[in-house]
Amino acid sequence: MATKLELVKINNLVIESVLDKVKTFSKLDVDEQILYMKYKGISFNHINECDAKNILSNNTYYYKVTAFRKNFIKKNDKYVNLDFGILNDLATIDMYLRYISIKLLLDIEHVLKSELIHTITRDATENGYSIIEQFDEYSRKLLILNCKVKCINFFYKICQYI
Repeated sequence: MATKLELVKINNLVIESVLDKVKTFSKLDVDEQILYMKYKGISFNHINECDAKNILSNNTYYYKVTAFRKNFIKKNDKYVNLDFGILNDLATIDMYLRYISIKLLLDIEHVLKSELIHTITRDATENGYSIIEQFDEYSRKLLILNCKVKCINFFYKICQYI
């Protein structure tokens, strides 16, 4: 049976291994991700480590959950009063907000297209083809203008380094 000191040494070696992986942008497995979060001060009081491992393995992924950590206070490079459960709740709220936004945008798109078709249908002078030709011409001009602007910006940025 290992002594307390031996366990601390083993834990320190594991943490150093994880930190080396982080520094070299190497992939962390789920256990290492949890260890790294704990190292950064994220607690597992609301959702325990076993449940967090299940969440990270089956429901979401590390960067999605930890993206919200930047909104919390850090002290000595560790997060203060930040729990994995809070991060997971924020990620879930973000998902629902995205679903609602997509539904709203699809409904708005439908209404706009319907109104456009009704407007074209009621206009006796519109044959349905001329408006497409006008839009095509407008789109080409807009595309050319955008390309010119991007080229000018690109060359401007290059000239800054010369």
